[in-house]
Amino acid sequence: MPLLFSIQVHREEIIQAINWTLIHSLWQGMLLALVAGSIVFFTKKVSPSLRYNLLAGSLLLFIIVVAATFSMQLIKANLVANTVQATPAANTIAIGPAMPLLPVEPGLSLPGKIVVFLNEHANWIVLIWILMIGLQFTRLAAGLYGVYQLKRRHIFSPGEYWNNRINELGRHLQINKSVKLLQSGIARIPAVIGYFKPVILFPAGLLASLPANEVEAILIHELAHIRRKDFLVNLLQNMIEIIFFFNPAVLWVSSLIKSERENCCDDIAVCQTDSKRNYINALLAFQGSDLHVTGPLMNAFGGEKDHLMNRVKRIIYNSNKTLNNMEKKFLAAGMIITTIFIFAFTSNNLQQKAIVKDTASYTEVVPAAEVRLPVPLATRDTVPGKDSKHSGVLNGTINSTVNGQKYKLVIEHGRIAELYVNGKKIPAEKIAGYKSITDPILLQSKLDMEHAEKDSEQARKEMAESKADMEESEKDVTRAKLEMEKAKEEMEQDMEQAKKEMEQNQLEMAQSKKEMEQAKLEMEHAKMEMAQDMEQAKREMEKAKLEMGEAKKKMALEMEEAKIEMEHSKKDFARSKNEVEQSRKEMERSSKIQAGFIEDLIKEHILKGKEELSTYKLSNEELIVNGVKQAGAIHKKFKDKYVKGDNWTMEYNGAVQ
Repeated sequence: MPLLFSIQVHREEIIQAINWTLIHSLWQGMLLALVAGSIVFFTKKVSPSLRYNLLAGSLLLFIIVVAATFSMQLIKANLVANTVQATPAANTIAIGPAMPLLPVEPGLSLPGKIVVFLNEHANWIVLIWILMIGLQFTRLAAGLYGVYQLKRRHIFSPGEYWNNRINELGRHLQINKSVKLLQSGIARIPAVIGYFKPVILFPAGLLASLPANEVEAILIHELAHIRRKDFLVNLLQNMIEIIFFFNPAVLWVSSLIKSERENCCDDIAVCQTDSKRNYINALLAFQGSDLHVTGPLMNAFGGEKDHLMNRVKRIIYNSNKTLNNMEKKFLAAGMIITTIFIFAFTSNNLQQKAIVKDTASYTEVVPAAEVRLPVPLATRDTVPGKDSKHSGVLNGTINSTVNGQKYKLVIEHGRIAELYVNGKKIPAEKIAGYKSITDPILLQSKLDMEHAEKDSEQARKEMAESKADMEESEKDVTRAKLEMEKAKEEMEQDMEQAKKEMEQNQLEMAQSKKEMEQAKLEMEHAKMEMAQDMEQAKREMEKAKLEMGEAKKKMALEMEEAKIEMEHSKKDFARSKNEVEQSRKEMERSSKIQAGFIEDLIKEHILKGKEELSTYKLSNEELIVNGVKQAGAIHKKFKDKYVKGDNWTMEYNGAVQ
């Protein structure tokens, strides 16, 4: 990382780094999918929280690997750019025409052609990626705004009881935040909104239509999302899905994490309520509900039908979801394609490295057209060749300039055969007099020849190493193919075993279903027999009762005849007294109701005082005061307080009814 911050990057280098990071993320995503598939396959009986942590950890590791890949690609792009832009120093050998570092396109292998294509179109790839994630982030922002508006539009208070109850449940789950419960006229299923100030939305009317214990189970599930900070984690997941929208492996792993998140909250709700039946009934109440009504940013209670039924089965059988046949085929195909991709491009990189080394070694041993030495007094124009018969011996012609004088040395077997100064030949007997000038030239030429020999030897060694690396890579490919075949066989065996287990589970479920149907038939039969026995007993009791009544009537007939007149008089008097008392109480009660009703009208600013009231009528359908029909909200408030039945009407026209 220090190297990353020390380098200077340019737009082209950043684009290349992003381009290759996205490309590498495809096979890295397949490795992530293999890890996630292994987690799902080998953790059938563990807790959902452990599976959730393992899957989330694997996704986090993938993000770290992608970030490291981007850093490496950025460093690599910078190094390549610096290498391409480097120019020879003043005291280096100019070697003439530059050799190409890569073979021409017709000689490239298929992976090489793909690499060239991706490099050439990096700008378009990155531009399309940026446009897509820009569009997706715009949709995410719109979704966040929609969620923000959802808890402010068409909302109603759940009432004092449920406000107190949600606070009690939150304290029981050790939630330190203040959680608000609201009824929504838009939401179709319960959902959690927000992180710092969380809100639980309940569909309007659901609190009254569901049993209280099922409502509490739903509330505990939503509170579990708040305690686990799932809203924030879900938001980060959505960002990852946007960035890697093109990577099916990442999207699949993210969906697994979301499923396990719901399972974790299901377990918390079941544990807190101590009743699987109540919680399952609450889940089934939302069967077929549309999860997308609330959006992907919210943790909703219900969900798609298949996912909801999988949650119910997991709760009943205490068995986590495993891989289906389609997912296993996807992982197997992805593993094969990823392995081929990696080894194909590895072989291509090794071939190109060998070509680069071969080209570099060829370039270094080619004699230069001009040589400039860091010698204070002399510069040489040519370098002699090596004597093929005598190792380390110079043989050839050296042209050099010393202090403005041009010297030409003809070397034979390491000795000066001829010497020319400014084109004039020096006699052989006088050549020794120029030794102070010719010896440094010969020494430097010999050093240059030895350096070229060493470079050539080093190049041959590197080519041999490259060849050995290619052979080792071919062996690795062969071993990988064998391992892939073995893994494929093992996976097929696992798939066959899973298929057998699934068939066995289906048989067991079918048997259980038959047993349940049989038990249901037996219960229905027993119920019918019990109903028949009860009906028979009822008829016998009625008959006995009738007989006893007849006997009693006969015995009391004479006494009743004597008391009839007196009882009639007594009853008439008592009835009259009761009617008078009842009328008095009814008038008092009506007066109190009317007084309270008028006070409420004044409180609601419908009337300024009692003297303004002339008429009113309150029913289930409307509220009319002084001939003016009032608003629906006012009508609902008065109806809830005063209307006592479906056909009950309260009117004022000089009397209260």
